[in-house]
Amino acid sequence: MRYRFYLVICCVFGLFITRPTAHAQSATQAVQVALDAQLAAWNQGNIERFMEYYWKSDKMKFVSAAGLNQGWQATLDRYRKRDRYRKRYPGKEGMGKLQFEVVSNEQIDKKTCFVVGKFFLERTGPNGEKEEFRGWYSLVWQKVKGRWVIVADHTS
Repeated sequence: MRYRFYLVICCVFGLFITRPTAHAQSATQAVQVALDAQLAAWNQGNIERFMEYYWKSDKMKFVSAAGLNQGWQATLDRYRKRDRYRKRYPGKEGMGKLQFEVVSNEQIDKKTCFVVGKFFLERTGPNGEKEEFRGWYSLVWQKVKGRWVIVADHTS
């Protein structure tokens, strides 16, 4: 009788111990799937679809060497409306081929993941020359209304 009691207790504790790991894997896997879809959107020259993986909020933050962009719309406008965007990214060829190398993808809590990685961008410059850009990024992903979205992006 005592043996069964201890067996039941061990099984119950085993469920609680292994459950967060399974949950963490599904969250990090979901974030990886979203990153892959975002990458595909960039490589197809579709900046609007690329931006769908960012939180559509005025509180979303994008930090780069150019400074802080506050808000989803401001970030999209940075890509889409500025003359710099049209000159630097004129369609699919100008946007080039982007690659991500995820160095770390960790679940921080139930609704937050933190991703650190490297990016590699190769494209044709305005004079037909090959351009290459490399750098690092860190992304804070949160589950908002059932979707994993980027709430903060620091790319340099």
